[in-house]
Amino acid sequence: YSVPDQELFLATAVTGVLLLMLMSSLSCIAVAALARALDFTVPEAIRAGIIWAVVPGLALMVPEFDQFLVLPVTSAAALLVISFRPATSNVCRALTSIGAGVMGGVAVLFSYGAAIFLAYGGLVAIAAVFTRRPKLVPHLLVPTCIAATVSALVFFLPSFYGHDSLGALRTAIQIHRKEFTEPRSYFSWIVFN
Repeated sequence: YSVPDQELFLATAVTGVLLLMLMSSLSCIAVAALARALDFTVPEAIRAGIIWAVVPGLALMVPEFDQFLVLPVTSAAALLVISFRPATSNVCRALTSIGAGVMGGVAVLFSYGAAIFLAYGGLVAIAAVFTRRPKLVPHLLVPTCIAATVSALVFFLPSFYGHDSLGALRTAIQIHRKEFTEPRSYFSWIVFN
């Protein structure tokens, strides 16, 4: 075991921070695509993307790994809404549903907590489509099921190579509970999280 030299250490730290910034910044494109899929005008969609890119920067004061989740989660929601559109061909709907599932699975591989964000994003996407175009409700079930199935397959993909995905998930939940949840009251955790 050797200690890396200072230049390598600094290069790694700077690269990590730049990747975090890049991933969270690129999410504005997914949010703009989501807005366009919900029939926002082009200027409205651009504004939504710009506002989205600004808000996480204000809320997240320090670089955290969760910023890697922003791009795949917002991309999954955008692709899911695009797959709901009845005007697109069945092949395009299937591909965008699969894309949403791949993005969702990648997000869960980054962090197990992403499953909650994906579920919430999926429900928001369904609600947004339902409130804007209630006639599309019959078109929501199949793309949602495809996306959820593909997400699960991507999550379990490492299991085909010997990784115990569920065991790793259980261990991560135990560590999270011991390190973050147990030392403080639940009320304080909710208020300051």
